[in-house]
Amino acid sequence: ALLLALVAACVSTPRPGWQDELSRWIEDPAAPALDPAALAPGSDGDPAAGDALAFDITHDERGRATTWRLAIEVLEIETVDAFSWRATQPFAQRVQPGEARRRERELAAAAFQAEVQSGTLDLTDLCQPTPVARLCVTAFDAAGAEVGTGESTAFVARLREGLLPACRAGHRQRATMRGRVDAGLDAPMLTVDDESLADIETVANGVESCTDFFQILRGNPVTRDILMQVLAPPSLWSVVTNWGVRVTFSVDFFAAEPIAAGRFAGAQGELWSLPMMLRLNDQPALLARVVVGPAGSPYGAAAGIYGIVARHPTDAGRRVFVRLRSSRRDRRSAG
Repeated sequence: ALLLALVAACVSTPRPGWQDELSRWIEDPAAPALDPAALAPGSDGDPAAGDALAFDITHDERGRATTWRLAIEVLEIETVDAFSWRATQPFAQRVQPGEARRRERELAAAAFQAEVQSGTLDLTDLCQPTPVARLCVTAFDAAGAEVGTGESTAFVARLREGLLPACRAGHRQRATMRGRVDAGLDAPMLTVDDESLADIETVANGVESCTDFFQILRGNPVTRDILMQVLAPPSLWSVVTNWGVRVTFSVDFFAAEPIAAGRFAGAQGELWSLPMMLRLNDQPALLARVVVGPAGSPYGAAAGIYGIVARHPTDAGRRVFVRLRSSRRDRRSAG
């Protein structure tokens, strides 16, 4: 009985309507005006050394605000031999093409397996020279003093593509895929046409790219600490049964919504927002909407993420706002 009471007291269950609430927070009249001259014009090119973005982070706890500045810079681009693969998302495992395409894929998979088993193909042969960006994430306090830094790497192609194609694809398939991200592997198998399947695969790629970016933020000690200040801790029972804390992300591109021009200060061009939930041991710990725009250079340094609005799952008075403040395309433009 005591254990059941602990579980009931600690599990966070967000109230319905949280996505709409966060959508309203995207347009914040109190947000400081942004100087358009602080933003470099974007391009479709690859992120390059010297591309840099600066974000304001505000943690608001019932009117008591703490602010930081976060700088993300591409330090260098190097080419490494890498095997390109992506994890298959649960919702993507529950869709399939028509019979003819399924048979085509089965034959291709069987031929590949036979080639590997015969020894004529070494898996290392599948590695290709791949551009990789080395990123530096530095946090500063309100006075401008550096308070934490970290480095990470990301595939240039993923940064250049960003999350915008996944928003568009998810929106096209919103009726077909509604609710299937939450259902995961419990969703019934669904047969779709080739165009729909391509959209769903684009969304699966976007989920992985979004997860990659948040793993980069978790690599910085300050941004990790900010998250911990607003996250709902997992229940004692889940910590015991999982032997610790497991962090997972749930991003629903099928619920992506276009944002009207001018609603989010600091962003350029086409904008979308999409809901994200961070879970600790499968329990909701942070509710967010991610603001997404064009990537390329320099905005690919953050995979085309222009901002985030987030809140505690049960306490709307604990909130985090992340907003793009400035950008540059190379060191020469840094001033």
